[in-house]
Amino acid sequence: MADRFREIRERLLELAQTDTDIAAIIEIGSQTRANQPADQFSDLDVILAAQEPSRYLYTEELISCLGNPLISFTEPTLAGATERRVLFEGSLDVDIVVVTPGQLRAAAESGELAGIMARGRRVLFDRMGISDVLCTAPGQDPEKLMSQEEFINTVNDFWFHTVWAAKKLRRGELYVAVTSINAYLSHLLLRMIELYERSRRPEGYDVWHNGRLLELWAGGEVTKGLGGCFARYDAGDVAGALRASAELYSALARAAALALGYPYPEGAEQSATQIFNELLENK
Repeated sequence: MADRFREIRERLLELAQTDTDIAAIIEIGSQTRANQPADQFSDLDVILAAQEPSRYLYTEELISCLGNPLISFTEPTLAGATERRVLFEGSLDVDIVVVTPGQLRAAAESGELAGIMARGRRVLFDRMGISDVLCTAPGQDPEKLMSQEEFINTVNDFWFHTVWAAKKLRRGELYVAVTSINAYLSHLLLRMIELYERSRRPEGYDVWHNGRLLELWAGGEVTKGLGGCFARYDAGDVAGALRASAELYSALARAAALALGYPYPEGAEQSATQIFNELLENK
């Protein structure tokens, strides 16, 4: 596949060579991955170290050198940093995390960058010796499975909020009920999907993050079950999504508990199921 970002990358390097404020540029993300590499929908992710981050975050100085920007904004990102996100002409989206050289060095030396660079990185420009730091920096620690205490707490959290969402639906707060299912409960469901898949796979099984590539790492029974777990702005649809989410969550959480040897909070599920079924039936 042709390198869609070649010209933007070349312009960024030309800028770095003439702008002495830029200390390093590191490319991360899908463009550097060997496993699940970039496709036509992928973006370009870079970390830029500069003495004055605000120049590149809050003015047009940087992006005007890279191409014709159609949309641009800033938002918080990893470790309290800020990134500039830009959609350039040709549907080329570029995310640029801007930090100081000191922040970049400290994050590398502490191992804080190990996770985001675990799947690939490419040092494009280095005026500060960051390549040497990255070569000796700590690697990513193996992610630990959810503890028994965390498991019981998150299961109770889920069942509590099924009742909460059903009450909102009965009250007529349809918007709140929809967002509870499609946002909060779906987040808890995703955590349980991750635990379920990891509990039955070899140690270190990669479940990515925030549901990325879920269709590749989750089993077919999970993706099939997800079909009914998201609600439209419709009372009947909310009730159906709530029941489907509860059914899938129960199956996954019970299987994970069995695999890990954790007790399952049976009383929480039974109580919540009885209450939200009564609420939904009365509706």
